Amino acid sequence: MRPNCASLCFDCQRWRKIYPQFTLQHQALYHYNAAFQDWLYRYKFGGDYNLAWTFAQPIKEKLKKYRSFTIVPLPLSKARQKERGFNQVEAFLKAANISYENLLMRQHHDTPQALKTRQERLTLQQPYQIALNQSVSGKKIVLVDDVYTTGRTIYHGVELLSQLGVKEVVTFTLAR
Repeated sequence: MRPNCASLCFDCQRWRKIYPQFTLQHQALYHYNAAFQDWLYRYKFGGDYNLAWTFAQPIKEKLKKYRSFTIVPLPLSKARQKERGFNQVEAFLKAANISYENLLMRQHHDTPQALKTRQERLTLQQPYQIALNQSVSGKKIVLVDDVYTTGRTIYHGVELLSQLGVKEVVTFTLAR
């Protein structure tokens, strides 16, 4: 549900039909708007690593209630991380002094999500797999990404983790 909503938003209703077995609790710090889009472009695509500290305090405050959870950033492909020079999600978690575990890895390099249409994003095949030698059974997880657009990326992560016996998954993004 979106912040301050009494009912499920369109996205949540759609995902509930596709995945009735999942109850997704999503938290976003901000609404995605022109100012956030500008910040994100400078940070993620412009390579301005110092912007990782912009939201460190609010991130720390928001995730404080999940101390008993394992924080898991959604991964980039190795090629994308090399291209950018850093993983934007790991960087803002480090800036907020939040420890995390890389339980997921991206299976292949693909066209950036920002260049895909909504339909292309929604029909994307499972891009993740569990990192080698990682056990997720019985864990409570906060899955973290930078932006929630269609929800497809988040749901791929939730789907994989849930199939592997995770006890609970909540999701968090900077903006939606």
